[in-house]
Formats: sequence, structure tokens, C-alpha cells
Amino acid sequence: MSHTIIGLEQLEKLAGSKVYASALECQGQQKIEAFVLNQHSAEAIVDGYKVQLQYRGESVEGACNCPASDGFEFCQHCVQLAIHCNRASQQMLSLSKGPDKSKVMAYLLSLDKAELAKHTLALLDADASAFKRYLLKASLVQEHLDIAALRAELTDLTRVQKGLFSQRQLKHFFGRIERFFEELVSAECRGQEESLLKLIEYALQRLNKLLLKMEDRSEQRQSAVSLLRNLYALYFSKIQGRAETRAKRFAKSWQTDQHGLLGSPEPYFEHEPEAYAALTKLLMQAWQDVVHETSIHEAWQTDRMARFLLECDQASLTAEQKSAMQRQLAKTEED
Repeated sequence: MSHTIIGLEQLEKLAGSKVYASALECQGQQKIEAFVLNQHSAEAIVDGYKVQLQYRGESVEGACNCPASDGFEFCQHCVQLAIHCNRASQQMLSLSKGPDKSKVMAYLLSLDKAELAKHTLALLDADASAFKRYLLKASLVQEHLDIAALRAELTDLTRVQKGLFSQRQLKHFFGRIERFFEELVSAECRGQEESLLKLIEYALQRLNKLLLKMEDRSEQRQSAVSLLRNLYALYFSKIQGRAETRAKRFAKSWQTDQHGLLGSPEPYFEHEPEAYAALTKLLMQAWQDVVHETSIHEAWQTDRMARFLLECDQASLTAEQKSAMQRQLAKTEED
């Protein structure tokens, strides 16, 4: 599908020398938004004004709702849109003469939104995996997220599969989880931060449960885990609350994170010294409960608390406490 390219001399005649010169002076300074180019017409918002062009053979007619045009005259906004169309048409012409991929791109650029949407949907219908991903994209732009549906999708993605032996199979398996997290990262879900943080906390539980039942010695999970950390940091930072309340919420996830998917607590409290101090105090009390046998913890939980408190500058430890923690870590293979 070809588009007419209108010569600059013709545009100057249509607008008049003064208006044409004014348009050239403003070029690049005024925004061109909502641009749509079809075979016989074009439209856009230029500097806040709605502009429409109609191509008639080798010529063009233009109208704008600015005072200078009043829906009739070929104003400077019409000139700017026509020049913008020329560039777009020239780009499509160049692409159409290039390799196969460029030709396809030129064709796609020539389609209007409705026609392009139909082509895309037809392709997605033939690829169940791609359709599912676009369904996720669609659900994330809704005014009210269906958290239950997202949770169900996450449950399905993190369900243990049989026969995951090769590195390629593991990479593909974690790749699906990674793509789910990528969509959450790119989504703008204002006003639903609490629900999304709960979803991320659930994802953390699911991944820990998954890793207890499968071998991932080559750590194919790393990309997905990195995105999970970014998501947790993003939505945890958006939740307001008292320092102690935030510390307790983080500690709950961190102390049940057997595979250390969240990593060190410090980055999550980079700009919250009070909450970080509250977390240190909370974990210090948890350690004391272990020492006095007033609470039951798994060995890995005790090890993690000991390691954190020994490395934390804010933990004021006595010589006896340090010694006890060092003895605890001396039992582990890692230390």
C-alpha cells in the first residue's frame, strides 16, 4: 500500500509562504500525537490541535480546529502533519524495498489499528502460549485487576512438572514464570499495590515450594528470581505503614524464604532506617527465643538469622551472643 508524498513547494503554495515559513520554524518544537496514516488520509494532534488531511491524487487538503484554520484553511499545523506524513511514507517505501522482514514491517505500518488488531488476533489464535501472554497483558490494563485469576495463573505456572531433567527443559519452564513477572513489572496498576504485593508474596511461597520438589543445580531460575526481587521491592516500597509494621511484614516473608529468593534485607530498607532498625530488633528477639527454646525454628532459619545479625552493623551483640551465633554457623556446610 503506497502513500502520496507531497512536495515541499506544493505545501508552500497550499499554505502560503508566511504560514509555511512559520511551520518550518516550529518544526520539532510542537508535539505530534495520536498519529494515524491511511492510504487516503491522515490525522493527528499537533500542538494540541486536531488536524486532518485528505489525499486527492497527487495533492492534499487539510483542516485543523485551530483559530487560523477554523476547520478550513491549510494552516501551519497542516503543514507540519503533511511533512510528518512524508517522512513516514518515505520510511515505508524504504522498508518495502528491503529484506523480507522489512517488507512485512512496511505492510504492518500501512494497516490501520482495527485491521492490524485482526491480523494480530488471528496469529495469536494459532499460538496458545502467545495468546495466554496477551490475555495476561489485557488483564493487567483493566481498571480493577482480577487478582484471583492472576493467582490461579501463577499457581499453574509454578506447579511441578514431571520429566524436567535437561537444562533446556528447566530454562523453558522458568522462562514462562519469568515472562509472567515481566508483564507485572511493565504494568501500571495504581491503587492496587496492596493486592499486588500479596500476589508477589504468594509467588515467593510458590517458588520456594517448587524448589523443594525439583533439582535446579544450574540455577535456571535466576532471571525469574531477579524479577521477583524487583517486584517485591517495587510494591513493598509503595505500601505505607509504621516502621514496626513494615518490619514484621518483611520478616514474615524473609523467615519463610528457605531458598533465599529475596536475598539480603538491606536493599529493601535503603531509605527506611527506622524500619530496618525495627527489623534488626525483631530478628534479634527471634534469635533470643531460639536460644531460650521458647520458639521452634528450622535449622536454616536459625542459620540465616545468625548470619544476618553477625553482619548487621545495627545489631549490638554481646561477646556471648556472637560466640553462640558463630558456633551455630560452624555447623553448616557453607560456613
